[in-house]
Amino acid sequence: MPEKEPKIYRETKQPRKLTPEEVKEMVEKYKKEHEGLLPEYFALPGEEKEEEREYSKETILAYEIKKLLERIELEAENFKIENIKEQLKSKINSGQMLPDKFSIEDAFEAIWYYTFLKQSLFWSFLKSEDQKWIEENIRDPQLIENAKKNLRFIILNGQRRGGFSSARDAVEAYILFKTNNFFSLLNSESQQWIEENIRDSQLIKNVEEVLEYLIRMQLFTSIVRYYVLLRQSIF
Repeated sequence: MPEKEPKIYRETKQPRKLTPEEVKEMVEKYKKEHEGLLPEYFALPGEEKEEEREYSKETILAYEIKKLLERIELEAENFKIENIKEQLKSKINSGQMLPDKFSIEDAFEAIWYYTFLKQSLFWSFLKSEDQKWIEENIRDPQLIENAKKNLRFIILNGQRRGGFSSARDAVEAYILFKTNNFFSLLNSESQQWIEENIRDSQLIKNVEEVLEYLIRMQLFTSIVRYYVLLRQSIF
């Protein structure tokens, strides 16, 4: 009877644990050899790509607005608030004069300056006596009348073909009037005329073309400004 072949026990060596440096070297070598073939699958620890997510345009824009406001706040200490205050007071004084080309434009710009100053953190930088003076004088009856004349003028211009800047300014001015309750200071006839004419189809078409142009040109600050205004209004 043939003798059974004895079992042979082979010694199996445990693999040596690689050092982090050796692992890195091996992975880098593999990545070079397979360059272009889904490299995200060969990432080193800590190199993994973040999971890609799809966000709505509104969410992305809201994030960009937030970052813009944060940057403005960081720069607020260096902001020349005194210059803005003096310019606003000058516009208010001029806007209280009897109507002419300058007083009508300055009254309109005074409301513009006041609104953006009041709605920003810069308003809190003014002294209380300056705040009080501005609040009292910005609602002067003659100033409001002059500003109304300017608003009617740009609404009419905004209703023309190609009246892009006037249409844009008319919509913005209308919103500013409504936001600050200046609209309630106008008589009922003026309110009705403005409400009807601000919705003119050609005027709205001009505003749409302005916003589309800003988006195409990627003029971000202007996009934010008009997008926010339009979203907060009937438009």
